[in-house]
Amino acid sequence: MLLIATKSLAQNDCVDAIIVCGNSGFTGLTATGVGTQELDGLVTCGSQENNSIWLRLNINTSGTLGFTLKPESTNISEDFDFFIFGPDKPCNNLGHSIRCSTTNPQSISQNNNWTGMNATETDVSEGPAAKATVS
Repeated sequence: MLLIATKSLAQNDCVDAIIVCGNSGFTGLTATGVGTQELDGLVTCGSQENNSIWLRLNINTSGTLGFTLKPESTNISEDFDFFIFGPDKPCNNLGHSIRCSTTNPQSISQNNNWTGMNATETDVSEGPAAKATVS
């Protein structure tokens, strides 16, 4: 397994998304501002953009997609939300999210502020906030 950690300038709009290649990792990303509100009510997690970073995955082979989002701060009141669109959706026509999470880890008594997606979970949405469950 190859894992590369990169420090990059964050992009807060879909058209300027950071391209993720292979098993890349990112550190030092700073999310500032909402940019253009691109979620537009098309997500099942009932949220909108706040301090956004957009990442684009180009998947060339079949397999299972999974990831873990770990804020650099361990403060339980700081959390990340995510929305997955696709496949092959242009920024001007994202459609509904196919997976999302807007869990508030503090409100569900989670012991850390990590989130992510793995192959064992079958739900397509978590949240908003305290409506989420942790498996």
